[in-house]
Amino acid sequence: MSITYNIKLKTLKKALSFDGEDDYVVIDDSPSLQISDTITVEAVARIRTLVSSVVIGKYTITTSTYNLFYASDSKDWVFRIRGDDMIHYYARSGVKPVVNRWYHLVGVYDGGKMYLYIDGELKATVNVGVGLDLAVGGYISVGARYRDSGDIDAYFDGDVAFVRIYNCALSESEVKRLYRGDFISDGLVLYFDFSEGVGLTVYDKSGNENDGTIYGASWVEAEVDFSERVKRWRLRDEVNSISSLMFEAINYDESLGLWLREGNDVVIDVNDVRFWRGIINRVSRKYDGYGCVLSVEALDYLSKLRDYVLYKRYARRYADEIVKDMIKLSGINLNTYHVKPTRYIPYFDANGETIYKALRKLAENINARLYVDGYLNLHFTPQKQYALKFDGVDDYVEVPHSDSLNLNVLTVMVWFKSTYSGEWFRTIVAKYGYEMIQESWGLGWVAPNRLGFYIRDASGTKNDAGAGDGEGLDGKWHFLVGVASDTKVQFWMDGVLKKEVMRTVGDIRNTRPITLGMHYGFQFVPEDIGEVLIYNRALSESEILWNYLHPFYVVRDGLVLELLFNEGDGSTAYDSSGYDNHGTIYGASWVEL
Repeated sequence: MSITYNIKLKTLKKALSFDGEDDYVVIDDSPSLQISDTITVEAVARIRTLVSSVVIGKYTITTSTYNLFYASDSKDWVFRIRGDDMIHYYARSGVKPVVNRWYHLVGVYDGGKMYLYIDGELKATVNVGVGLDLAVGGYISVGARYRDSGDIDAYFDGDVAFVRIYNCALSESEVKRLYRGDFISDGLVLYFDFSEGVGLTVYDKSGNENDGTIYGASWVEAEVDFSERVKRWRLRDEVNSISSLMFEAINYDESLGLWLREGNDVVIDVNDVRFWRGIINRVSRKYDGYGCVLSVEALDYLSKLRDYVLYKRYARRYADEIVKDMIKLSGINLNTYHVKPTRYIPYFDANGETIYKALRKLAENINARLYVDGYLNLHFTPQKQYALKFDGVDDYVEVPHSDSLNLNVLTVMVWFKSTYSGEWFRTIVAKYGYEMIQESWGLGWVAPNRLGFYIRDASGTKNDAGAGDGEGLDGKWHFLVGVASDTKVQFWMDGVLKKEVMRTVGDIRNTRPITLGMHYGFQFVPEDIGEVLIYNRALSESEILWNYLHPFYVVRDGLVLELLFNEGDGSTAYDSSGYDNHGTIYGASWVEL
């Protein structure tokens, strides 16, 4: 099982196709697009005919300009800037594009240097030497060079599936995050994901209303899939990072402050949580706070690396424990993973227990069991998982009101399945109670046959965001998320944002209980619920994706309710968030997953 790192890029399904003759998109000038000093321009595109043509840019006759384009003279992707000094500066990638292959293009100008990245890798750096003022009027165009004089040329023959512009210079690590599909919102002034699929307008998702008008370009289905390239790129990055980590771990490292030396030996207590935290933090920094998520290929490399470093006598007993901790953080199903003893590493110390206990503790942290068979092989097997089944007649769960759950800004997450077509309003989880009330929130059916999330204040003003008709009501497990920030209301399904609306609702707090499976005291719904999480803040896109991919290793910051339903029996659903917001089960039955 491999981890998919570039979720958003892989799920792009629509693009605009340009014929290379007279197709283009134009975006009117606006204050948010009058960028000075620094800029980042990003596009995902594929070319059909290798002639000089513009993917995206801003061009004026007498002032500063920029564009990402293909140059037929140098036969590569190029990022160009012309400053108010009227001098042209070029960052040439040296990458000759393959026809009909998708490329992730990013041009960055930081006020002194230009950078061009292709598929997450830095290909060119140019020292401009003087500051440039890009804060000028003029049109931005996609698929052609649109001059402020009205002349149009350099038409692009190919498809464009993604465009973003930032009013800041993104770092190399941030560009790599963009390539693997992460979302960065700071400084975003233009954002086209081409999700419309129809019409003559491309809508700006940055919030700045820099919409584009389509001239001639046609909508096409486009599977933009960088997964294999990301996999190879990520593995190389992992290998470099892990190599550095391993050699640091077996040598003295003052920043960890955990090592004690006895001659040529390093004494490490594998039960010392500070040791593991130090290793984990060191790896996490390599991956922008996401934690260490390793591919199968990287784990294979680790095994080879472990054997290589074992010539260092003091590392023999501990290199393998580091490997196991990385496996623990990988999120990989460990059911079939067997660790075989080698002549180098004893899996048990003199009394046969210490290392085993440490590994067992690690297994517990990922909700798995560890046992040893007659051949001294170590096996990880997942523990049983349970959910609650609601019959739609009179089953529900109640979580009493508490200050920790009285929230005006929140994120609600559930694992859920149902085939109920429904009617407004039926509840998965809501803070409404048993009697009529205005100020409330709920995750469930916001309309017949439509899942979503709503909030409402005391005046009756309501905002809701939902999925399409019948979407997610197929009897399969889905990860649903409702987010209410100070400014927006969002509904997510399986890691994909389904709808976002601006928040116009005021205070939604009340003193009612939270209920699962029941609304208004008598409206019940047939459904299965496998997990409920509530946060006292609006989680970011990357955090939502992390929780979707890592249900046993969720974000903890701001978590005020965590019902995992691991009990398997009884009438209490225990809260493991630390706030003791336990739920009482009325009628709902336990089912094993």
